[in-house]
Amino acid sequence: MRPAVFTLMLVLLAACSPKKLPGGDIIRGAGEFAPPDQSWSLSVAPDGQYRIHTAPHIATSFDWKPQDGWFLFIEDSKHLWSFDGFAELYVFIWADGGAIGRYGLTSYRGVVPSVVLGALPEAVREKVRSQMPNKALEPTATEPSVSPTK
Repeated sequence: MRPAVFTLMLVLLAACSPKKLPGGDIIRGAGEFAPPDQSWSLSVAPDGQYRIHTAPHIATSFDWKPQDGWFLFIEDSKHLWSFDGFAELYVFIWADGGAIGRYGLTSYRGVVPSVVLGALPEAVREKVRSQMPNKALEPTATEPSVSPTK
């Protein structure tokens, strides 16, 4: 009886674990996601609302109002990009101590990934280029959307 219970627990644990995304996938649908190292996880609702889980905290963006065209992008274990579908592009950055900062285009000093630029509408892409002319990369291709299943 015990081996069957142990096996069932392993199956349930594997089924409930956040989905690891291969690099470069844009998130446009509901699901549970995590960077490859699983240092945090992302819960996305069907309407685009999301929560970031970093033990022992849960972070949300109360001013996040997703519209048609919204997406999220896990660049790596330290960077999560969010676009509201209209005009707002943000990056969440994890510090080594676990703190999370959210930066808009005017305060972020890094490079916008080409995958993110390629997924943006042309008008927003031009806004990024104008606000960050020496930082933004040319998109190489528009990446496919990810619609995970649980």
